[in-house]
Amino acid sequence: MNALALLAAAASATALTWIVRGGTVRDPATRDFLPARAALEARASALVADGRVALLTGFQTAAVVGASAGVSLLAEDGRRAGPFDQIVVTTGQRPDLSLLSRLPLDLDAELECPAALAPLIDPRRHTCRTVAPHGAAELAHAAVPGFYLAGMKSYGRAPTFLLATGYGQVTSVADALAAARVRAG
Repeated sequence: MNALALLAAAASATALTWIVRGGTVRDPATRDFLPARAALEARASALVADGRVALLTGFQTAAVVGASAGVSLLAEDGRRAGPFDQIVVTTGQRPDLSLLSRLPLDLDAELECPAALAPLIDPRRHTCRTVAPHGAAELAHAAVPGFYLAGMKSYGRAPTFLLATGYGQVTSVADALAAARVRAG
């Protein structure tokens, strides 16, 4: 966001608007256990506080409308944002599971993660700090014995994945595979 603020300062006709789906942006004074994320939040909040970036919260986009003057966003509640010359979308991720499309995976329809994992990582109830430890049992797919969806793709659309989580997942899956091999003789 700092690079965008520098652009706005260099080109006086440039205006920046930060549109947030949620009702608020976290207070930068709130301690975040991830220092880099806390620093980014503090910088973004400072840009809003000094007026270099306009903040629009609680904006649930219902439609994108193009016109000669630019692109506007229409919210579900009837508000309109824009027109904009450019829109940069930074709204998380969606996993590419096309490689696995022929497998009968048991995925949560909303989060696109293993169904047993979904309640543990649902971003409406959890942050990366509140996700319970999990492993092979939650990552397995009953219809495909020996198949586990681990790592960032296991979280589907949930933004709460941390590398430490992935290391724990892979360790658990490796242990489960080793145990199955020992049982098989």
